[in-house]
Amino acid sequence: MLDVTTIDDGVIIDVKYSGSLHVEDEARVHATFSAEIERHGTVRMLGEFADIEWGRVEPAAILMDAKMVAFLPHMDKVAIVAPPTILRALVDLGGKLTPGVASKAFAPDERDAALEWLRGED
Repeated sequence: MLDVTTIDDGVIIDVKYSGSLHVEDEARVHATFSAEIERHGTVRMLGEFADIEWGRVEPAAILMDAKMVAFLPHMDKVAIVAPPTILRALVDLGGKLTPGVASKAFAPDERDAALEWLRGED
């Protein structure tokens, strides 16, 4: 399941991944990013990952998720809340490969710290 909500009047987009992932879920995420970027110009993302069931992830949804790179020029901060896995290592690497987008990984119990970091100016 993928849930997308906005925080702080849409300046922060909260995307929660768990369980399965379907094309319809990804379409909602893309629509939310498009709308909030249209409103604000630049947004920040809080990505929360928990217990993804890879056998229940549609391949087309993965491809659609990869297309999220199109939104990177309109993001200035990305915080990922996830268990200490390869995902968190990729966040650290992604921060080095995407100039202009600050990214930081947080443990599952550090969601509040992630949100505070996203709201900060640094």
